Amino acid sequence: MSDRPIDPRKLLALLEAGERPDGKPWPEQLGDLAEAFADVSAVFQLADTIAEKAKLRSLIHAGRELASGAYHPLAESKDLAERHVQRVSVIVGGPSGDAKRTAPERYKPCPTERLPDPVGRFVAQRAEGVGCDTSFIALPTLSGLAAAIGNNRVLELRPGWPEKPIVWTGVLGESGSGKTPAMQAALAPIHQRQAAAMRVWAEQRKRYETGVAQSGRGAKPAEPKAERFVVSDATVEALALLLADNPRGPSMLVVCDELASLIGGFGQYKHGRGGDCAFYLSLASGVGVTIDRRTGDRRTICIPSTAVSVTGAIQPAAFDRLLGAEHRENGLLPRFLLAMPPRRPRRWTDATVPAETLAAMDRVFDRLYGLRPDTTDRGEAVPHVCHLTDDAKAAFVRFVNEHGEEQATLTGTLASAWSKLEAYAARFALLFHCVRVAAGDPVHPDFVEADSVAAAVTLVRWFAGEARRVYGALDESHEARERRQLADWIAARPERSATARDLTHGLRRFRDDPQGAEAALADLAAAGYGELSYPSGPKPGRPTQTFRLAGGVAETPRPDHVSGAFGYGDAVTGCKHAEDEAGNDQTDIDHASETHLPVTVTETEASHHADVGFGDGPPVDPAYADAHGDEGDGREGGEP
Repeated sequence: MSDRPIDPRKLLALLEAGERPDGKPWPEQLGDLAEAFADVSAVFQLADTIAEKAKLRSLIHAGRELASGAYHPLAESKDLAERHVQRVSVIVGGPSGDAKRTAPERYKPCPTERLPDPVGRFVAQRAEGVGCDTSFIALPTLSGLAAAIGNNRVLELRPGWPEKPIVWTGVLGESGSGKTPAMQAALAPIHQRQAAAMRVWAEQRKRYETGVAQSGRGAKPAEPKAERFVVSDATVEALALLLADNPRGPSMLVVCDELASLIGGFGQYKHGRGGDCAFYLSLASGVGVTIDRRTGDRRTICIPSTAVSVTGAIQPAAFDRLLGAEHRENGLLPRFLLAMPPRRPRRWTDATVPAETLAAMDRVFDRLYGLRPDTTDRGEAVPHVCHLTDDAKAAFVRFVNEHGEEQATLTGTLASAWSKLEAYAARFALLFHCVRVAAGDPVHPDFVEADSVAAAVTLVRWFAGEARRVYGALDESHEARERRQLADWIAARPERSATARDLTHGLRRFRDDPQGAEAALADLAAAGYGELSYPSGPKPGRPTQTFRLAGGVAETPRPDHVSGAFGYGDAVTGCKHAEDEAGNDQTDIDHASETHLPVTVTETEASHHADVGFGDGPPVDPAYADAHGDEGDGREGGEP
């Protein structure tokens, strides 16, 4: 670092002009500028200037070095600045950027290692058994655990700021990507509990009907109400009745195999003029709701407090269509925590979830469902209040301050999402704490510790990265979407590279169009997805260009059939041409550098990689199939 920092106005002027100052490398110049400003917001301004003006990739790399802390004078803000410069990289790589751009933000696996045991273990093992990305299991599991806690616990961050464990999640994937079997496998413990409760209610109903018949003109017995843990598809009025009459209180999990049916059905019985969306927005906040009906025995349904979690899946095209400008503006979209892992080929696996893991999860759910609220002097049920320990509060305050600095740099839907993520950090901290208590960890049941806050912050920051990716995909042009999909296809190839011939033999849209294939690879390179290279050494004929992906393009773990560890692979493969060999059929990862290295396998090992069809087949857990097989998918119109 220079003894005399460069004049900030001079360096900013050079940045505005897109020129490189002489005498120093870019990282040191940027470090001088940051030191001269000595303010986090100034670093953000600098990064925004880079995004708008820089035409050299070296400048972007220098900005990343600055954010990484090597030249950063504000060490305590290193992570915050790094996340901002990553956002800048996405901006520069967007459809409106310059011709030479950095690769888009890569997909990072869900940090399941930060989930409390046995939840993290269950998610990883379920995902390996189903053969899907861990996020397909993690998101519905988180919503299910939150619904199990329900209205029985609340975390008071300070007087007047309570947070309930309400979690709305959505996974995005194409048809056939395994969303439905993954969700069924994740929520099997809840569906089994619901099936058992419905059998109990059926017996109670029989006794009730017998009692009514025998009572004649005398007093009728009280009609039994079914205990509800989950609802798959209900109108707003039906859901309100279920919440009001639920013996375990106004807590429930709403599960949608297709979120499109929920969102697309808002107001469908009222010609689009109903208050369905407003009702769900109230549920997301956990506040009371009141429904006035024109018909029925109960004209008014009033629920003072609710705790309804939602989980579901949706195809990206439907998501783009249904969650457009309207639901961005009314706040529905930012309330969903989303994940969109790249698609990948289906691989056979013999992996199953060990019995001890399933038993541990059953115990956790049993104890969470066994939680009870407090009772006031007037006999009213109110959530039991939990508090942060001193260390936990200090950690949460640090997160809120850093998160607020980051949010101040955002606009539009991302800014709205960031505001909801702040609350989700508290909700996850409470959820993780309750799971730890249920699992028998030596923690005080009324005080959330710093470890739970730290894990919650890690998860929220992962969801923040996914929000950037998903919202960016919503805004991308048709050309940018085709570019990203082609990169995903190449990423699924063992060697993570492709020639024009690979495209013409493997992708239908390039069949008999070698010039179009060459142009598409050149466009990928210009967009910063990777580099074009020629074979070294003299060879007869025209040299063949090979496109190789950069190391930072989307990645997602998949089970390794040999070791049981996670390798990395992304998009679904197209048809490999006939000259592909059995070798190099698997990819492993160098965890230190995240650089992909081809691994040669024998023919015997390669035979285990046989692709199989990937439909939305039956759930993995036979017990779930037995318990859930008689339930229909029809819309619930009222009480059971």
